[in-house]
Amino acid sequence: MTLRESVRICSHSSLFNELYKEYYKNQSEDNLINYSILYREVCGELLNKIENPNSDLKLYITEKDEEDFSSPFFPKKSVDACLYNEKLDELQPLDFVSWGDIIDCEIYKAIEISDSASLAHILYEITTYGFTESQVISSKIDLESRAEKFKNLKIIKWEDINKNIDF
Repeated sequence: MTLRESVRICSHSSLFNELYKEYYKNQSEDNLINYSILYREVCGELLNKIENPNSDLKLYITEKDEEDFSSPFFPKKSVDACLYNEKLDELQPLDFVSWGDIIDCEIYKAIEISDSASLAHILYEITTYGFTESQVISSKIDLESRAEKFKNLKIIKWEDINKNIDF
């Protein structure tokens, strides 16, 4: 199933129930209403993208370990939505990807997860920096310009600093 197909077949209520369970449990009712509206608009924007099949890219749903400070012996598992680039054979983040580039990508699920849950994780990732593609692009440009200011900085390793200190 592609992202476009998933957006088409998943009901908004099942999608938002998954978003709520995973990401928005502690939000006020007003915030929940706003998020629901924003995600409905995200789905509308995605469905209005022109067809753009890309067989080299897949949306990849997997599980990752996160540090669980309450129990260091049992890492916490969480769902991760990312982009798999077959040509480069690597996983890449979804947060600054053009929505038009992924709308017709196949969704590959490496874990047992419902269609609405996988869609929720994908949408949450692509909306990290905005609830429209233009907001995401603007955030990306802003971040790149900030990073440009630091490109000539020299990084000094802690080990190098520690060598020159007498204790």
